[in-house]
Amino acid sequence: MNFYKKIIIAIVTLSIVASISLTPRVFVATEYRNYKQVT
Repeated sequence: MNFYKKIIIAIVTLSIVASISLTPRVFVATEYRNYKQVT
């Protein structure tokens, strides 16, 4: 039970870290695409 809890915490932590690190890239990509369409 404790082992599974540690795995779940690790997965949640990894997903949070991944989302935090990926969000700026996604935001920049969408902004860049919008900028290219305008010009």
